[in-house]
Amino acid sequence: MPNISITYAEVEEAAAAMRASNRDVLTPAKDAAKTAIDAALTESLVMPETGAAISEMYTNLHTSLTELCTAVDSFAQQFIDIKNNMMEFDSDYADNIRNPR
Repeated sequence: MPNISITYAEVEEAAAAMRASNRDVLTPAKDAAKTAIDAALTESLVMPETGAAISEMYTNLHTSLTELCTAVDSFAQQFIDIKNNMMEFDSDYADNIRNPR
């Protein structure tokens, strides 16, 4: 089993990349698709019953995609939390060694 190694800057970079991909790619793409679907169903693919069914199903999909985007940010935060907790652990453990109770 490998030793524990944490490169703080790389953890921060990974979390920032996840957040940026969500903010700059995932969220705009899912919202643009929703706008396009909504427009198509009111302008170019107008069928009362089928359009309502497609809209309902796509709304469910959009909700799931929104939850995915939230999960990406949550996962990025987990990276930061792990790093912060390990930094605190390291500091506390060193302090306990230097100052036994």
